[in-house]
Amino acid sequence: MKGTVADRTEKRATVLLQGEIDSERAGNFTAVSKDISLGGAALECERLLKEGEPIRLSLFVCVEGIEDERTPPLVVGARVQWVAEGDDGHPVCGVKFEAITDAQRTWLAKMLEVTGQ
Repeated sequence: MKGTVADRTEKRATVLLQGEIDSERAGNFTAVSKDISLGGAALECERLLKEGEPIRLSLFVCVEGIEDERTPPLVVGARVQWVAEGDDGHPVCGVKFEAITDAQRTWLAKMLEVTGQ
């Protein structure tokens, strides 16, 4: 399986972010991050994605369940590395960020630092 734990080069942190996935094949739907790193994320998804599929991922910081309007979302191009079924039956996938700018990586690094991860 591609994208296994052994392949990871970035440290992952448990960070809860609300997400929106835009997939040419599966449409637009919501997701929640299970963990995240500078290189990618594990997501619990509303719909099943396919391994190798390119997506557009938007991640939003939420405070008490409401999107924090002071913090712009992180919008990146990503590719699905693996798919599985979560403990609750929802689809789970791992994605690798492919189209991420230096400014976005800096934003993500600061967010990971603030969470203490």
